[in-house]
Amino acid sequence: MPARRRVVRTGGVVGDARPVNRGLAGLLTRDDLLFGEAAHRRWLLTLPPFRPPSGHALHEVAETIAPTTSWQSGSVLLVGEHRGAGCLFWVDPDVAADEVIPFRGEARQQLDLVRRLVPRALPALVAPDALDSPTVGARRAVLEASDPGALDGSSFGLSLGLATASSLLEAPVPAAVIAMARLSTDGRCERVGRMYEKLEVVHRWALGVGRVLVAPAQEEEARSAVLQLGAELIIQPVADLSAALRDVFGDVEAALRERWAREPESADRAARALLSLARDGCHHLLDWSAVAHTARGLAHQLEDGEPRWMAQLAEHIANRHRDAPTPLDLQQEWLRAQPRPFRLKLWAHVVQSAADGMEDWRGLLDLARGELAAPGDEHTEDLALAAALGRAHASWYEYDLAVPLLERAADGWIALEAAHEMSYAVSELLRIAGASGNTSLRASTVERYVGALESAPQTSAAGRGFVRVALGRSAVQLGDRAEGFALLAALTLPESLPAHLHAARLRWLALASESDEQAAALRGELGSYRDGDGRLALELSHLDHAIDVGEIDAALRSARDQRLLGHEAERLTVYFGPAGDAELARLLARHSRY
Repeated sequence: MPARRRVVRTGGVVGDARPVNRGLAGLLTRDDLLFGEAAHRRWLLTLPPFRPPSGHALHEVAETIAPTTSWQSGSVLLVGEHRGAGCLFWVDPDVAADEVIPFRGEARQQLDLVRRLVPRALPALVAPDALDSPTVGARRAVLEASDPGALDGSSFGLSLGLATASSLLEAPVPAAVIAMARLSTDGRCERVGRMYEKLEVVHRWALGVGRVLVAPAQEEEARSAVLQLGAELIIQPVADLSAALRDVFGDVEAALRERWAREPESADRAARALLSLARDGCHHLLDWSAVAHTARGLAHQLEDGEPRWMAQLAEHIANRHRDAPTPLDLQQEWLRAQPRPFRLKLWAHVVQSAADGMEDWRGLLDLARGELAAPGDEHTEDLALAAALGRAHASWYEYDLAVPLLERAADGWIALEAAHEMSYAVSELLRIAGASGNTSLRASTVERYVGALESAPQTSAAGRGFVRVALGRSAVQLGDRAEGFALLAALTLPESLPAHLHAARLRWLALASESDEQAAALRGELGSYRDGDGRLALELSHLDHAIDVGEIDAALRSARDQRLLGHEAERLTVYFGPAGDAELARLLARHSRY
């Protein structure tokens, strides 16, 4: 009976360990290679990190074996460790999935994380569609161990961040740079295990590498290891992903402007890609700043015409996702010329934009509503537009018009066996129920939709989170503070969900608290969102407390200084009529969408 293979997980690789040989120098000088070994050596030397640089003693030998090199965006060297030995792997986005060792466990989690973090950290995107082509694994570069079977561990985080950014920018990672750091959920660089062993395998094999990015906490450890190894490696600490991307890729926006000027066709492609990303949405994006900035720069560079309009629309949609809507000159003829599924998606964004501004929103809603198919003949795009129309009416407090549209969307998704799509509509119905004091609406929403949404296997963590926070909020607003507190206290939101959702949960928990001390502690916790996406919930929480203690003036002024809350205050006076500060504060705290 053959020996049972031992599978382990230690700091980066799952599999067996084998004795270490003399590295690339030994491989280059061997003349007794088997055919497979010779082919692998030739491939290895085409990878820039393994290519001995000009002036190196092995440079000429390498040139004789493999005279050309390949270097493309999205490729990067990964450094792992198994049972005390360093291991190297090569990420190549063009290699078929069945030819790579797959990511598992923490390595997979780090890959999913960087797909959310990188678009936030980059000032611009060249190929945003690369987000939908995820890396699934890496090829084994060093044959010192048997096939590991799977790649696990968190130490690949920063390297995968560089690879993802490289794909989005269509710019290769510099050959001489590698990274060894774990990424936290907010993009900070953190320690990795077995630094010495990892630097040792880099020193022996990756002869083209000259600089290693590490977490600040490991700078001294890495420098000490380099000294012990006698390696010619520069250790560079980087605090977070953003700093690493600036260091590796330089002034991205300037390079992009030069490229668009040099290659006009790439500018047209970028405009279409950005609009596609903005139109269809992307669950990887927590922050749309890079899309908005790229689209703005592109629109300024393009001449009048369809590509420029596409870039302007992409910027507008991205800014709406950022809760920073910008004016839009609606090109109705262009919009009517689009295929109906695309047209409905774009109308949904335009409708939501009407809800975010003070322009002639009612006329836009009437035009958009005319695009809807008859009830029963609706596709998912119709339902998304109906939900957007409902949310737009709700943003102007026309709850009697909003509810039928939101229920139409939710019922339609259930009929299409797509209940997981209705989370925003259901969340809005619950918000309306709480804001308007409509207990029967909350009860019917729970009965008809919440269970179906929760039981749908495709429902995302974000969808569940938004609905559960809305359930807690509506309970508090309808007077059942105990139920609201219980719902929100029991809710654990993944860190990856938007900051404003976490902040909203804390705000309503504070309102539902039984003691002043508990409420104060929760408001204090909200303070961490002062400069981020949860700042509106923080301002509203201050307003809640000010109403409770009768000290409204300063809190109301501070809330109105926030542009979106200021817009809501203006709308409230339009819909409900002029109000004194105390009444306006109560209206804003009760009806705000945030």
